[in-house]
Amino acid sequence: VENLHQMILLSEPPFSLGIYGRWGSGKTSIMRYLMASLGGRPLEDITPYHEKAFHELTEEVKKRWDKLVTAKTKELESQKKIVKTIWFNPWQQPNSDQLLIALLHEIRTQLSAFEMAKQEGQKLFDVTFRSGLDLISDAIKIVSTEKVQKTAEKYEEEHFLTISKSQRFKLLFDQAVQKLLNIKGKTSDARLVIFIDDLDRCEHAQVVSLLEAIKLYLSTHHCVFVLGMDPYHIERALHEVHKRNYQECHEYLEKLFQSIVRIPVSKKYKTYITTLLKKGFKQLQNTHLDQWAEELSSILEPNPRKVKSFINSLRLYYEIAHKRNGITLNFKTFYLIHYLRLYYPDVYTLLEHNLSLMTNVINAVEGRLGEEKIDAFLFYAFKNVLADKKSGEEKEISL
Repeated sequence: VENLHQMILLSEPPFSLGIYGRWGSGKTSIMRYLMASLGGRPLEDITPYHEKAFHELTEEVKKRWDKLVTAKTKELESQKKIVKTIWFNPWQQPNSDQLLIALLHEIRTQLSAFEMAKQEGQKLFDVTFRSGLDLISDAIKIVSTEKVQKTAEKYEEEHFLTISKSQRFKLLFDQAVQKLLNIKGKTSDARLVIFIDDLDRCEHAQVVSLLEAIKLYLSTHHCVFVLGMDPYHIERALHEVHKRNYQECHEYLEKLFQSIVRIPVSKKYKTYITTLLKKGFKQLQNTHLDQWAEELSSILEPNPRKVKSFINSLRLYYEIAHKRNGITLNFKTFYLIHYLRLYYPDVYTLLEHNLSLMTNVINAVEGRLGEEKIDAFLFYAFKNVLADKKSGEEKEISL
C-alpha cells in the first residue's frame, strides 16, 4: 500500500492504476487501505447514505483505518498536498445501465458530504467548491440528455452529431475538478483519486461502457483512477461486446492503464487457516491444529475469501453432524470428506449412496486405476492436467 501511495502522489495525471486479482484475493482490502493512506474515510463516518461495502468493516479494521487516516492526513498537510478521494462500486448501483451518470452523482454526493463534515455542519460551502459542484451537475445533464455513455464504436458512427457535446462535457468535468480541488495554477499537483471496485461483477456491456467513459471523457489533468478487477472477466466482456480476440482485449487493458499491479499469493495461509480453526472449532484439541492447517493449506486454493468460506461451511456441517450423531468425529476425515463435498460433488454423491466405494476413491486419489468402470470414472475425476515428464513418461500429479 505504501508503494502504491507514493506512485499515486508522484504520478502525472491523467493516470490509471489497475489492481489485478481473482475474486476473494484481497483487492478491496488493499484499495481501502490505499484510500485511507490518502486521507479518505468510509462514507459511514460522514453520512447515513453510503455504500453497503463500508457496512462490512469490522471494528478492528475501522480503528486501523482511522489511525492510518489521521497520520496520513497530517503528513499530506505538512507536504501541502491536496488529495480528495472517491469510492465507487458500480455493481451496487440501482441504475446499472447508466454507470457514468451514477459515478458523477457519487463524486458530487461524496465530496459534498466530506466537505460538510470538514466544515462541522456549516450549510455554506466555499464559493469555488460550490461552483465545482454546479459544474458536475451540468455535466450530468449533458450525459443524461445526450447519452454520452454509449460505446466508442457508437460515438464514431455519430461523430458529427455528438462531438461538440462530448467536448463540452469533458471541458465541464475538467473545470469542475479544478474548482473542487481549488486549483488556481497550471502547475498544481492536487488530484482527485477515484477508486472503482467490483467492476468485474457487472454485466459485460456495463463494464465496457464505464471503461470507455473513463478513457474518453474522464481522463483529465487532475484525475487518478484506481480500478480493482479480475482481468479475465474484463477481457471476456471486451471480447463479447467488441468481438475482438482475447489478445486484442488484453492489449486494450494494458493501454488503458499506466501501471498494473497483480496481487501476489500470500505465503502465510497455514497461519491464516490455523487462526480460523482455533476460532471456529474451540471444542477441538489444539495438539493437531498445526498438522491439519498444513494439510488444508496444501489442498485449498490460496484465496482468502475461499479459504474462509470453506472453514465456515466446514464448521456448520461439523456441528450438524456432531449433534445428529452425538459422538466425537474424526476431524481429519471430516474435512477431507467436506473437501470432496465442495470440490468433487459427483464423487461425494457416489459416496453418499454407497460408502463402500471409499476404497475405490482412495485408490483413484493415489493414482491407481482399477479394472471396474467406477474406477475409471474416479481416476479421471481426480486426474490433474498438470504433468511432470520424467524419462519420456508422464507422471500424473493427483490430489
